[in-house]
Amino acid sequence: MEIIILKQISYTRGKEHILFYTKQIGKKIESHADLSFLDSTRASTIISFDFINIIDSIHIEDNITFIDIINLKRQLVGRSKNEFKKSERPWLIWNMINEIKPEEIGFDAIKLKEKIESAKAVFLGVVPNDFNASTIYSFLLDCIEIIYVNLKKELSISNEKERFIQIEVKLNNVLFTAQKSGINIDVQKVKQYIQEINIDLYAVKNKLQLKFGVFSMYDYDNIRTKLITDFPWFKDIKLNSKEFWKAIKLQRNNSEFIELLYLERKHTKNKTILTRIGSLDIDNVNPMLDYMGTITGRILADSPSLQQLNKVYRDIIIPRAEMELVYIDYCQFEAGILAFEADEGKLIEMYNKSDIYTEISNKLGTKNVSRDFAKKLFFSYCYGMSKENILKYSGKNLDLFFKEFPNLTNYENAILKIFLDDGFVETTLGNRRYKSLNNVENKKEGWLISQKIQGKASLILKEVILQVYNKNKEIEFLLPMHDAILYQVPQSKIDVLTKEIEDTFKSVLKRHCPSLDPKISIKPFHEA
Repeated sequence: MEIIILKQISYTRGKEHILFYTKQIGKKIESHADLSFLDSTRASTIISFDFINIIDSIHIEDNITFIDIINLKRQLVGRSKNEFKKSERPWLIWNMINEIKPEEIGFDAIKLKEKIESAKAVFLGVVPNDFNASTIYSFLLDCIEIIYVNLKKELSISNEKERFIQIEVKLNNVLFTAQKSGINIDVQKVKQYIQEINIDLYAVKNKLQLKFGVFSMYDYDNIRTKLITDFPWFKDIKLNSKEFWKAIKLQRNNSEFIELLYLERKHTKNKTILTRIGSLDIDNVNPMLDYMGTITGRILADSPSLQQLNKVYRDIIIPRAEMELVYIDYCQFEAGILAFEADEGKLIEMYNKSDIYTEISNKLGTKNVSRDFAKKLFFSYCYGMSKENILKYSGKNLDLFFKEFPNLTNYENAILKIFLDDGFVETTLGNRRYKSLNNVENKKEGWLISQKIQGKASLILKEVILQVYNKNKEIEFLLPMHDAILYQVPQSKIDVLTKEIEDTFKSVLKRHCPSLDPKISIKPFHEA
C-alpha cells in the first residue's frame, strides 16, 4: 500500500481539532480522525512532505517505508542549495507543485494557479472565509500523487536509485524513531552556560569595539578596512561567506583582531543553540534529523542544531535513567578515505601505522604547525579549498607535504577530467553533483574533492547507522556528528554493546576501503 498523508490542525474557540487527509495511490481521498487504520502487519509506504507534523501520530515499524518527496527531489536534482535563491530551490514543495502541468491535473493554467495559491495560503495558516478544507486538501493530495509518480519514474532510470532504496529511504525509520524519542537535557546546565557565554561574548564585543573600532561581526565596512590593511588578499573574499569564515579560521592564530571575530561568531552560534534549548524549559528535545542535509549526503540535526554545539557545552546532553551515552568516532576519517580513493600507498601506510595529521605537522614544522592546525589544513583541502588558497589564507605550503604523494595529483586530475567530460562528479552508489548552473564555460569547481570524499564518508556513516539499528534495538541512536555517532545503551550492557558498535564501525569502513586498518575513538561526548 502506497499512501499519502497530510495533517490538518484547526481551532474552534481555542480547542484543537486534528484531521488526517489520506490518499492511496490511484484511489480516492479519505479523511480520518487518527491513523489507527494503518495496518502495522502490512507493508506500507507512507508519502508526505510534512513528516515533522505527522510522525508523532505514526507507530514506526520496520515494514513501513517513509518517503519524503522533498528529499527525494533534492537527491535527484544533485545541486547545492547555494546555487538557488532560497525561494527558488526546486525541491521546495510549492515549487514542485508549480511544475505540474495543467493537463496532468485537469485544470486550465489560470485555474491551476488559483488553486495552488489558495492551497498554499491555507496550508500556511492564512484561512479565507470561504475555506473548504476537504477541497483544499484533496487538491494537495492530487498534486503530491502526481509529483510522487513523476519522481518514481525519474528515480527508476537514475543512478541514484540503488542508494535511495538501499540507504536513504531506510534511514527515515531510524531518524524518525530518534526524533520521536528525543534527547535528554540538563536544563540547569543550559542556563548556566548561557550566563557564561553572555559574559564571554560581552568581553569579546567590548574589546572589538574599544581596541579595533568594530561594533560587531556584522560591522562590514570597518571589518573590511581593518582586514585589508593587514591582509590585502581579504579584498577578494566576500564578507560573511563560507570562504571568508574558512580564511578567518585559518588565520585566527596570526591576528588578535581575527581571533576576536572568530570568537564572537563562535560564542554567538553557541548562545543561539543553547538559548533555543533553554527557551523550551524542558528536559527533552526533539531535533529534526534530515538525511539529505547537505549536497554530500550528510545528516543534519536542526531545531536545535546540536551538531554545531561546541564540545565544551555538550555535557548538557545526558542519558535516560539506567542508560549510558556511547560516543564513537572515526579517526582520520576523510584523510583515510582520500588515501584509499587515490590509491596512494605511502599515505595509506601513514594512516595505518602512524597519524596523517601528525606527519603533516612534522613536515611543515611542529613549532609553526600543531597537529590540530595540520588537521584544519587537511580538512580545508578535503572540503574543496585549493592548495593555493590554503597557502594564501594560512601561510602554510601544503606542497611540502603533498609532493611525496604523486597519486594524489593523479587522483585530482582524474576527477577533474570526469567532471569536464561528463559535467558531474559522483560517489559510490550515486550521490551525483552536477556542475554549477552558472559554470557555462565548464571550468574546474572547488568542490570536486569534497564531493568525492565527504560523499563517501556520509555513505559509510549511514551504513553504520542502519546496521547497528537492524542488529540490536537495545542500542538507541541519538545523534549523528561529523564523523561519529552518539548512542545510548543500557548501563548493564555497556561493554558488550559498545564492542558491537565498534565492530560495526570497523567492518563498514573496511568493506568500503579494504586497504585501511580502521581507527576508532571512544571518548566522553563532551571531550571528543
